[in-house]
Parts: sequence; C-alpha cells; structure tokens
Amino acid sequence: MSTPKLPHGADVAPVYDGELGACVCVDCVRARNEIERNPQLEVGANGAQNSERVVKYEIRKRLGRMPDVLLYNNPVGLADYDGKAMRAVLGRIDAMLTSPRGQHVLARHPQAFIERVTSLISATLKARPRTFPFGLAPGSSDLVGIGPGGVFLALEVKTATGRTSKAQRQFVELVQRYGGRAEIVRSADEAEVVIEAMRGVLYARVKTGESK
Repeated sequence: MSTPKLPHGADVAPVYDGELGACVCVDCVRARNEIERNPQLEVGANGAQNSERVVKYEIRKRLGRMPDVLLYNNPVGLADYDGKAMRAVLGRIDAMLTSPRGQHVLARHPQAFIERVTSLISATLKARPRTFPFGLAPGSSDLVGIGPGGVFLALEVKTATGRTSKAQRQFVELVQRYGGRAEIVRSADEAEVVIEAMRGVLYARVKTGESK
C-alpha cells in the first residue's frame, strides 16, 4: 500500500499515522491535539476560531494530496544553540529512544515523548545559548514549494484576524515580482483557490500554445 503524499519540512522525517496517512511531526501533532480538544476547530463550526497552527495543518493536509503541489513547512525565526551541551542532550535523547521504556512511550504517547525531548533541549539552550537565524529568509512565508506548472509557490498562513508583518508582505511582493505565486491565506479553502487559479493560468497557456 502506497503512503499518501503529504507535505513535510525538509528536516522532518515523514512518520505517518497508518489509518489517516497523517504526519506526526511536532507541528501536525500539536494541531491535531488542538482539534481533538475542540473538534469544531476543524470544521469552523459555531464561530470556532482556528489557531494559525490548525489553519496551516489543514492546508498541508489538503494540498499535500494534490499531485501537482509540493509544499514544505518553513518556520522562520531565531534559535539558541550550544554545540557541546546539545551533544550531551542528544546523547540522552538517543538513550531514551533505544530504551524499552522510551520506545513504548514513543509508540503509545508520541506527544508526551515530543514534549519531553523539547523540554530537555529548551532547558539546555536557556542555560548556554547562542542565537542564530533559521528559515528560508526573514519574512518568508509559512509554506513554500512548487505549484502547478513548476511555479514557485509561497503561502503566508494567518488566522481570520491575523496580521502580516512588513517583512512578510515584502516577501510576498518579491515572489510575485519575480514570477512566482505568493498569497496570504486564512483557510484551506483559500489555499485551494490559489492552486485552482494557478491551474487555470497553466491551462490557458497550454491552450494558447496549441492554437498557434
């Protein structure tokens, strides 16, 4: 049985929920936990306000099944790092992964395992931090990749009331200026409209080319 194509960050090893074919990376697990606590989030019922994480999860889930779309998660920001201390933490994490108890927790309670690993790393970084930037570029969109026709695609994800920063707006304008497709989207429906518009442009070009 083939595994459904779902979008992942380049640094995330795809791990799937067998029944749903769903990603269990940190972002997706946390989004599904939010939905489980409040199922109305997924359908937007009764005025339920989705968090940005849930909106992005829904977009990744829907667009990830499209054969002509490839999206990568693009977290952007500043991170703290200390090489020596981090190697020690990674050794502890490795020991957790190879122990029977660690394997049991990972299999049965992946979110608890992720939170434990995150807490170990956070504690280490707070003690001896070095700051460095991560992500494609300052202001770059939450989801980036390739859309229909091989066109560069960037989707800045916001909630219904979320606001974009100046850097985010500049990145969207830059992509558009150089021939890519960049949009600000607030739901999976809006993201799907972007993809349909890209397909329409591609179809028009192909049709025009055939008529000449």
